[in-house]
Amino acid sequence: ARAYEQLKQELVAKYATDRGAYRNGKTEFIQETLALIEDKVM
Repeated sequence: ARAYEQLKQELVAKYATDRGAYRNGKTEFIQETLALIEDKVM
C-alpha cells in the first residue's frame, strides 16, 4: 500500500495536468502487482 501511495504522489507531481498519463502510470503498477500475486498463487 505504501508503494502505491508513493507512486501516486510521484505521478501527480509529474503529471499534474495530464490525467491520462497519471492513470496509465497507476495502471502499469496495478498490472505488475497483480502479475506478482498470480505468480505466487500458481
